[in-house]
Amino acid sequence: MSAKPSPERDRARFWKYAVTSEGCWGWQGHHSKKGYAHAYWAGKTVRAHRLAWMLTYGSWPSSETLDHLCNNRSCVRPDHLREATNRENILRGCGITAVNAVKQYCLRGHPFIEANTRINRKGHRTCRACHNARTRRLKARIRAKVTHEGASE
Repeated sequence: MSAKPSPERDRARFWKYAVTSEGCWGWQGHHSKKGYAHAYWAGKTVRAHRLAWMLTYGSWPSSETLDHLCNNRSCVRPDHLREATNRENILRGCGITAVNAVKQYCLRGHPFIEANTRINRKGHRTCRACHNARTRRLKARIRAKVTHEGASE
């Protein structure tokens, strides 16, 4: 017969995998391919930083996302976490979305100012000057093709 689940025993078992220090609290348990610490709790695998939040503050985070202020995905130190929207979390990170969001100029050096920036259907910003130049080149190719086909008849 197995022992009855004990919240205190489960809590102690969880924290024994955390290596506490002055900085980040490392995780000695399982890690995902993306580097997030994982723990087994209540019959399922959960992200360890979310569980650390719940064990410290008494409830699961109200938002879907916990942002690692330390940018260390395997850190389980509760005061290194904050609730954030998914957008805030992504833009504070170092991925391609965050990198592009802070760019002030397009690849050809045009400034991303309101008058020169358009937002496409997917919500991505594009340089209006570059878009207009592409459109002019495309229309010129179409005109040249139509003129060339009309001359050969």
